[in-house]
Amino acid sequence: MDTAMRYVHITNLDPVIAGSSKEAGETPLLTKSQGAQQLTPEQEKDVLSHCIEVYTKLLGRRPTGYRAPLYQLGASTIELLEQHSILYDASLAHHDSKPYYLPSQHSVTPPTYTPSTPAHSWMKPLPRQTPPTASTLIEIPGNWYMEDMTPLQFWPHVENSHGYVDVRVIEGMWKDRFDWILEEAREDGEERVFPLILHPDTSGMAHVVGMVKRVLEWVKGFGEEIEFCTFERVAREWKERNPV
Repeated sequence: MDTAMRYVHITNLDPVIAGSSKEAGETPLLTKSQGAQQLTPEQEKDVLSHCIEVYTKLLGRRPTGYRAPLYQLGASTIELLEQHSILYDASLAHHDSKPYYLPSQHSVTPPTYTPSTPAHSWMKPLPRQTPPTASTLIEIPGNWYMEDMTPLQFWPHVENSHGYVDVRVIEGMWKDRFDWILEEAREDGEERVFPLILHPDTSGMAHVVGMVKRVLEWVKGFGEEIEFCTFERVAREWKERNPV
């Protein structure tokens, strides 16, 4: 069972991280009002290209992975990532604990809801998925219930901000999820991932960092049943076992 638990934002890189074995993934430099869905395809292309340039300058190598801000992909995001030969994405959750090839993306025409519009005009199935290719992204699923910021960080400008949730509630939820995922892996023999999403400004707070340490020590107690891996390693090994 691969347990990917470390993800570093590009804006938080420093010489110590750059020279270490820590994995640094690509997250665009966007403000809270600049989600990919609000950008034109050309704007998103410019932002992504700039971030890859900054990343490469800092680390001396190109990024292999990507996570969208707030997990919000734009209509052109996947195509752009494939053009840049990105190996994996970590923004979606078609499955909650197994890597998979990202399904082909199809444009969807938003329905028009009016009193005179017949329902059958929008009740249409999605197009059939096309087989993955060598450039298809590996998806390492993300999950709102696997991150620290939403329940533990107070943001006055965000309507659903919490910040005052007892860390033991989150600790218990993460352990419950891990127990279930591990049991599933034991039953079918397939590897799973348990990708905690930790933000330095959240998990670094005095009342949170101890909880994160307790969870990591608890997970380590499962011994050889689990392994701590980078997202890149998980993606590469999964792709080797599942060639197109």
